[in-house]
Amino acid sequence: MTLYAPSAYDLIPQMFGLTNSGVTVTGYSIGYNPASYPLWKAFNHSVAGITDIWFVTSKTGWLRVDLGSAKTVVAYTISALPENDQDVLITNTPKEFRLMGVVDPNNAAYDVLLDVQTGIINWAYQEMRTFTLSEPRTYRYYKLSVSDTNNSLFLSIGEWGLLSNEPQETIPTYVTHLSGNVALSASVGGILSGQVQSPSGVGILAALVCSDSKDNIFIPISSFNVNRSSGDATYLQVVIPGMDYAERIADRSSASLGLYKSNGLSVVEMGLIPISGIRIDQGGNNQSITLHAQVA
Repeated sequence: MTLYAPSAYDLIPQMFGLTNSGVTVTGYSIGYNPASYPLWKAFNHSVAGITDIWFVTSKTGWLRVDLGSAKTVVAYTISALPENDQDVLITNTPKEFRLMGVVDPNNAAYDVLLDVQTGIINWAYQEMRTFTLSEPRTYRYYKLSVSDTNNSLFLSIGEWGLLSNEPQETIPTYVTHLSGNVALSASVGGILSGQVQSPSGVGILAALVCSDSKDNIFIPISSFNVNRSSGDATYLQVVIPGMDYAERIADRSSASLGLYKSNGLSVVEMGLIPISGIRIDQGGNNQSITLHAQVA
């Protein structure tokens, strides 16, 4: 099983609304409620929380991407929702679906079938599955049309990605370099300390990797600090805004902590460090969770 991690080969950028970097997403379902689960959440490069999904109260629906210009797709991915306490079930994940190349976005009669999948069952939370096309196809518009789920009532999609055969990811402008990626703020006695403030946690995620049966989780952060000695990381601190992940973090207090860019690659080439402390700050409007990890 492969857990979701954003791909450097995804043609769809990380979305924070219906349009970003010349790419526009749209969709439809009779049970769609954009106020609660906006469809662009199926493209926000995260399945860390239950609000990071597209959920509709119908088992059918479709999503469409306008890439801005014709681009070649070799495969696509679908990812399941995360474990949650809001009774949103893993069985909402698609079971029967088609990938279409859209010739005329105003007339579905001209859609071209690129791939069809049936009997896709037994999804796990945050699982990502990749479906490879029989041959590369080139369109400006692509549509994922779901006709049935593993649940008779509802549909949810954690992420939908369109994969090229060439990397698309670029390093965010607010990241410069430490091991090539993180801005240095100090260098004292062979220990490097770096910190970056990421807008709303965009682009950089904290990874809690578990050695037991619990799922790994990837969480947006607002800042981090890392110390390195002789090329190896010895200490990592991350700040997670809000309390949305408090329960899941507490349940994974024995996990190891790492940093990842939104393309799923390690920001700091340091591996994983066991979590050594968790601090909850709930004062006023600035609630946050701080995780500490340190090499013994």
